[in-house]
This record gives sequence, C-alpha cells and structure tokens, in this order.
Amino acid sequence: MADEWDQLAAAHADAADLRDRAADERETRASGRDRVTRARTHDADAGFGDRFLSARDRDEAAGDRGESRVDRGWARRDRERAASARAASAADRQQALDRADADANEIAGLREALTTRHVIGLAQGILMERYDVDAERAFAMLVTLSSHANVKLRLVAEQIAGDRHRRYEPAEDARSAT
Repeated sequence: MADEWDQLAAAHADAADLRDRAADERETRASGRDRVTRARTHDADAGFGDRFLSARDRDEAAGDRGESRVDRGWARRDRERAASARAASAADRQQALDRADADANEIAGLREALTTRHVIGLAQGILMERYDVDAERAFAMLVTLSSHANVKLRLVAEQIAGDRHRRYEPAEDARSAT
C-alpha cells in the first residue's frame, strides 16, 4: 500500500511541477506583452489588446500556482499516508516476529516439560518398585529429597533414574554367558 501512496505522491508532485512551469511561461509571456504595451504608450487603443492578454496570462499563472499548491498538498498527504502504511507494516512484522519468538519459546518449554515429566515419572516408578509405595507417596519422597538436598526435582529424578540404569544393567560377563 505504501508503494501506491508513493506513486500517487510522485504523480501529484509531477503535476505540480508542470503547473509551475506553465505559470512561469505565462508570466514570461505577460512580461513580454507588458514591454510591448509600454513601447506603445502613445496609442492607448493599440496597447489594449496586449494589456488584456497580459492580465489574462497573469491570472492564469496565478491559477496555475494555486493548483500547484493544491497538488503539492496532495503529494505531502500521500507521502504521509505512505509513511503511516510503512510504520503499520513494520509494526505488524515486529508483532509477527515477537509472536513467532514467543511460540518458539513456548514449544521449547513444552518439550522440556515433557522430558522432565517423563524422567520424574520414571524416578517415581523406580521408587514405587523399590520401596513398595503408591504413586503419591513416591512423588512425596522425590519432593522431600529435592527440598532436603536443595536441588531441583528434575535433577533428583534424573539422578534416581540414572542410578537405576547403572545399578540393574547386566554385566558384560552375564550377557555373554547366556
């Protein structure tokens, strides 16, 4: 949209330039006629036509200048609209980027939460098996261990789950004997 406003502004500016050139040409003609009229001062009737045409040229030049100002005003407004459209477009792009960043952070957080939940569930299952307790009691044990060690629950769960894998992993000799 900003490009269309820029094109419209350029068209209005071009029209204003054309009107200014036309006004300059008319004023030049009027000045030439004024010189001719002054040369004919001895005959008032002979200078009447030149004075009339000179006045008409000056009036038309003034009209052209007025229309030129109007065209320049339209060009200025069109440029302002283009700038406004660019600013709105930039704000929309920034909002989309911010939203994309927020979505990426949310997805990363959800993935981490799923991984953490899996590890905590694994550690909870290990405690349930090892100490013959229900799920609530196993989770309470994890929370207690976390708070006493002043370590995040996830890290306590990772440690318990890691110990389980090391503790019960069959030895190389036992696997080759079977």
